[in-house]
Amino acid sequence: MSIQITDLAAMTDHLKALGLSPGVDVVIHSSLMAFGRLQPPEGQSGPEMVYQAARDLIGPEATLVAPSYTFDTHERPYDVRHSASTGVGALSEYVRQRPDAVRSLSPVHNHVAVGPKAEALLSDTPPDVSLGPRSDFERLREADLLLVLLGVGFRRGCTYLHHMEAVAEVPYRRWLALPRVVINADGDRQVIQMRYFARAEDPEGRSWRANFDVIVDDLRADGALTEVQAPYGVSYAVRLSDLHRRAEALLSADPYALVAEITGAESTGAESTGAESTEGAG
Repeated sequence: MSIQITDLAAMTDHLKALGLSPGVDVVIHSSLMAFGRLQPPEGQSGPEMVYQAARDLIGPEATLVAPSYTFDTHERPYDVRHSASTGVGALSEYVRQRPDAVRSLSPVHNHVAVGPKAEALLSDTPPDVSLGPRSDFERLREADLLLVLLGVGFRRGCTYLHHMEAVAEVPYRRWLALPRVVINADGDRQVIQMRYFARAEDPEGRSWRANFDVIVDDLRADGALTEVQAPYGVSYAVRLSDLHRRAEALLSADPYALVAEITGAESTGAESTGAESTEGAG
């Protein structure tokens, strides 16, 4: 059975169907494996083709953001200039390495952006927060970016819902202060205590896994969700303001709305104080 090929025209059509158009600021979480074998124009890599397709659709007046999360900063300093992203896929790594990219200072949930709003969105978010108030996620929601989950579902790709867990201070997580070393774009080194919202030990011994797909039906009912079939999966698009409002309502009604209990062999046990991600690599 042959692997489906996705070329520039097909990727452009896919992104256009998700709502990318001139002037639309967008944050893209991706798993490019959902598109089979990428066939870029000569001289381009697959991730560069995807970036360029998105950039051509939104135009120079819009800003493109991608996650560039680093989950190994408990072992080494986070260097905003050089630390590779982990677990967020090839498109994010391509954007991170662009010379015109701006990267935020959070040593775990940092983002990269290219475009006229990049500095305003990310350059002054504080390094001592990962999720919740004052984080990158709050700034992106205030700007009401279009969130695109490109070839990846909510459970694996929608880290914004971890931010919503922090905003709601759900009972199955707790705040930790984690020591981290951050090196900024000027090479200055700073030791910080980063606030991270980690999984908490349950008093009844229960274990939980993310159940973020539960929000899909509600977003559909609101008419807030765009869904486009990919060769080996589905892509989604939703405004961060709509996602925030719906998640806030769910968690207000039930603080356990975004998790499902797991038992026995499925149990993941206690979470380390490194960090976790819902991202899929691609």
